Amino acid sequence: RGTGLRIDATSPASIVTLPPSDFAGRIELGQAEVPQLVFLNDLLPGGTGLRVKGGSARAEGAFDVTDGGRSCRGSLSIKGERLAFDAGGCETSGSCSVSVVVPRGDLLALTLGVDGSRLDLERFHFASRHEESGTPYWSGHLAFPEASLDMSRALSVAGRVDLRASDTRPLIAFLSARRPMRGWENKLLSIEEIRGGGRFVLSDRTLRVEGFRVAGGGVEIRANARLTDKGAFGKVLASYGAPSVGIELRGRERELHLLRPEHWYEPR
Repeated sequence: RGTGLRIDATSPASIVTLPPSDFAGRIELGQAEVPQLVFLNDLLPGGTGLRVKGGSARAEGAFDVTDGGRSCRGSLSIKGERLAFDAGGCETSGSCSVSVVVPRGDLLALTLGVDGSRLDLERFHFASRHEESGTPYWSGHLAFPEASLDMSRALSVAGRVDLRASDTRPLIAFLSARRPMRGWENKLLSIEEIRGGGRFVLSDRTLRVEGFRVAGGGVEIRANARLTDKGAFGKVLASYGAPSVGIELRGRERELHLLRPEHWYEPR
């Protein structure tokens, strides 16, 4: 819901060629509000362990359309407030901002390029776990230097993501999956900035991550994984200095590989 929606369109078509096949125009969203974000749960892969429990969002943006809808460009900004998630059994809350940049797109085919988009997570707080360090808030920033969005049949997003986060707590919450990693949970908990990224595909409620790598504060984490409604499947190689551990993702379970974990990880 919102106010200020405006659509301007011009067409060289005559009255006998309605509806026109050729037009150009501009769509301005004004100020819109999404009062409840729980609908996002229908789009998230269940294997992430991430569920939206509450929150609202405000959005504004504008798009220019040419060539009868076969070409569009524009941007959309979204501000999320009072967000609440269940993340792998840990309740977390905070705020976020999303900047969607559309340098190219085809409204008729329902495909958009969203290169340069980003997601910023600010002042997030775990309600119970992973707060032993005494640091109350964490933040993260996801940039998408190249990405595409396809809505022709079902929502599909693919591209490359760059990650910058204040610390490793969100990753440890996911890797431990409600079960301590027998000594490795504390080793990988680093309250220092981490950076990295990889390639991803989100389609049919399945998130595939390839060549994912983050590092910082003496910690390095590499992963190739598939997250589905049945859980997370794949391999993770985590290092703290010289010692390394392999973490096998087996649905809702995690299994550690301590013997030559690098050799275990390499075969895909």
